[in-house]
Amino acid sequence: MWKLHSFNKDTSTETRIATNSLVIVNWDFVGTTAGFATKAWVGATIIGISNSNGTYAADNQTVAKAEVNYLLPNETVRYKIAADAAIAQANVWSYFDLNANQTVDVATASATTGQVQLIELVGQTDSIYSIANK
Repeated sequence: MWKLHSFNKDTSTETRIATNSLVIVNWDFVGTTAGFATKAWVGATIIGISNSNGTYAADNQTVAKAEVNYLLPNETVRYKIAADAAIAQANVWSYFDLNANQTVDVATASATTGQVQLIELVGQTDSIYSIANK
């Protein structure tokens, strides 16, 4: 799980209909699947950060149409995110994707593409990232 490192009070919010059977909690990274809100992982573009908790019905997309409320990403905000393995100082400025459990997938390290970019190494598994979407 990640924690907000800094925050801009002017961040805007949006809503989007949740994908079927989604379970999301406050501060999960939000992405999209076929235009519906879901957790962001494995290369999906991060469209925001959930600021609500919700468990959505199996037919949410067509029947209930309940929405996920989320904060829009801001390039000045930094996030402390756990990684699934140790990260070295040499990985600072590398890009990574997230796992389904919202941790950094160390095996996805790249010089050019990823959802988040390592900004500062704090510990072997907890570090400071920015949203990159590259």
